[in-house]
Amino acid sequence: NMDDDGQDHMKAFMTTLDSFQKCFKNAVRRIIVPDLRQRNASLPISKLPFELMQRIFHATLFLESGERPKEYVTTLLTLRSVSEAWRDLANKTPTLWTHLSSGDHPSFISKAFESSGNCPLHLMCTVRRAERSELELFLDQALARIHRWESVSIHDPEGSDLRKYFEHPAPRLKRITLTRESWDTADSNFSICGGSWELAEEIRIKTWFYELDWSGVRCRRLRILDIHTCGNLDFVLLIGIIRENKYLEILKLEDIEFTPTPPLLHPSRPPIVLSHLRALTLVGLYFNVNPDFDPDFEPPGQDPPAFHISRNIRFPRCTDFSSSLYGPEGLHGKIDLEYLTTSSPHPPDILSLASLATALSAANSLVAHLDSPSEFARLTTNDDVPQSVKFSVYIWSAPQLFLRSWIGDVVTRMPGEPQPEMKLVVRLERQASGLDTLAAFKDCEAVTELSVLIDSWNVSEEIRDGLLHLLAMPYTSGSGTIRTPFPSLRRIEAPGLLQGAGGNAILDMIKTRFNAPGVKVDVPQTIVVHGWGRKEGFKWPDLDGIREMHAFREITFI
Repeated sequence: NMDDDGQDHMKAFMTTLDSFQKCFKNAVRRIIVPDLRQRNASLPISKLPFELMQRIFHATLFLESGERPKEYVTTLLTLRSVSEAWRDLANKTPTLWTHLSSGDHPSFISKAFESSGNCPLHLMCTVRRAERSELELFLDQALARIHRWESVSIHDPEGSDLRKYFEHPAPRLKRITLTRESWDTADSNFSICGGSWELAEEIRIKTWFYELDWSGVRCRRLRILDIHTCGNLDFVLLIGIIRENKYLEILKLEDIEFTPTPPLLHPSRPPIVLSHLRALTLVGLYFNVNPDFDPDFEPPGQDPPAFHISRNIRFPRCTDFSSSLYGPEGLHGKIDLEYLTTSSPHPPDILSLASLATALSAANSLVAHLDSPSEFARLTTNDDVPQSVKFSVYIWSAPQLFLRSWIGDVVTRMPGEPQPEMKLVVRLERQASGLDTLAAFKDCEAVTELSVLIDSWNVSEEIRDGLLHLLAMPYTSGSGTIRTPFPSLRRIEAPGLLQGAGGNAILDMIKTRFNAPGVKVDVPQTIVVHGWGRKEGFKWPDLDGIREMHAFREITFI
């Protein structure tokens, strides 16, 4: 340990070093900086017109979206230090000082509020990461200028701060963002800016379990409504907000628990046409079905929220669609998925909407995932292929008959329209009965790729032989025509199933598939076989080399 004299000497040395550093900085500012500023003032760029320099400053400070980047404060202060003229220009341009964060230095915050004049303010407030005194200084100055708020982003707030600073009307507010990292709930309802959102164009809410009061919300100019991971939302009020905003471009609702509501009927008013809507997400939406909350509420008789939303809107130009639905065995709500074989007067609207059908028909490459054990299906556009639309539909606990019929409807085209391509991904059980899910698609001409997954590598011969038989043997269609299974198939990927098959079995499958009598099928010119440590192409009909290969992974027909 250092003795007292040693500590004293060290403190004296550090004091001397600090004094030297301050003197050096002062000398630089006094001698070098003025010379540099004078030299910078003579540069050609400094002779540009005032208005043009303002535009250059704006382009330097802000992103194309108008938001401030991380280095906003540093860049602004650097621009001011170049020359006296640039310093004066920055000070006389209020719009350069309008983006403030509670994490900025207090001196910069005060300077920015003062220099921003009467321009609209864009505020970012991260409550729990700020020092309390600095946070209150920021919020107090912001509240005094609430009439100038144009956008507000509130992250991880305390309930007391919400009520003190963010319940007052902000007449110029256009953008609202609310996010939280914790799952706290509030004791009472909370209304952002008193619900006075007449000019609001964008509302984004994420991980928000405070009780939001939507009852007084008034807005008709929304372009973006994005709510993710929230609870206790009033479903009827939300439907009203959606119907009042016909200019919506993005509507995203994901992982939301709505308050229980009496059974909802079909809307008495015709659906609103959202002609500008280009992105729609309806994923993980459900009513709070806790019987302890309301013992008289019976969730099995209530359709899921996504259905009710789809009955209230039409979206003819939507090109980005995502939805998730639960079947009869789902925990939240009930869907009549057997409508194709019954006389149900209420088919699942969201799956049969004309607007959605139009969007789906524009896709030229699809991926269908089927999970046989859990009766799960996902239909998406293929992100690896450029196309004008993007969508994904998830369906849980749906009968196999419905999944096959609905996916078939999606890939069906009118005469003369190009046929889409589809990659079919199927996860099977270890029982041979799992092949029934795959067999249901053998007549689907859209399937060009087939990927078969299985949980265990210890696959029974029954399942392996069943797959090879399914791929090889012709079948008789409902019209009495003999057809090849998966007639458009170009690629088979099934490492868990094909690995144990011998070369003779693979060769027999290929020859049977393309040599069956009475069946019209395009014979490939080349067959590429991927085995263990080896990938080789064979010209038709010289395929005997396949017998020597083993541990097969995939087969491609070219």
